[in-house]
Amino acid sequence: MEKQTIYEMEYVFNLKDFIDFMMIQYNVNAKIESDEISEKETRKWMQDTLRFFFRSLSGCVGYGEVFLLWYTP
Repeated sequence: MEKQTIYEMEYVFNLKDFIDFMMIQYNVNAKIESDEISEKETRKWMQDTLRFFFRSLSGCVGYGEVFLLWYTP
């Protein structure tokens, strides 16, 4: 097994900026381009789903080895 490097990246987003960032991700684009969901529907779903995270003072959610940490500066 190759040695893996652990690194951290910090980004500061408000909800709109985070949704804009997520819209450029490959898997989101693939769904929109294949007409499985519209851009408008995707943005609305993200707004409704992610609103909680941007109202919280802090938290952590993980999926496998990927974690999203948030806090209000």
